[in-house]
Amino acid sequence: MFIRKTAVFYLLLLVLLKVLAAPVIYLQFEWNKAYIAANLCENRNKPIMSCGGKCHLNKQLSKATETSDPQTQKGNTTVVLLDYCESIKEFLFDPDLSLSQPFETWLLTNTAKGHSGNVFHPPIA
Repeated sequence: MFIRKTAVFYLLLLVLLKVLAAPVIYLQFEWNKAYIAANLCENRNKPIMSCGGKCHLNKQLSKATETSDPQTQKGNTTVVLLDYCESIKEFLFDPDLSLSQPFETWLLTNTAKGHSGNVFHPPIA
């Protein structure tokens, strides 16, 4: 019981980390906006652009999505989803259907020539 609860907690923690990665980056950016704009911004020497550290924010977000999604790192992988649904055909059994010949007659006429018919016997030496 303890192992099951621990596994559920661990999986829940992994899902929450993946879901909350981007909001945590935004929150960190909002808390440290002045520091990022003054020290980490790539365009801090160009006041005309008025970036305010958004370039650093975009870099951090792209880094977070790169590491969390390994399928996008390959670059040459293409995923194609195809939806196929076959229509359901109605099948009706006709109770008046009669066989052209009885099954026993068909069995006798379609057996192999030279076959004795008994399978369960010892081999002939």
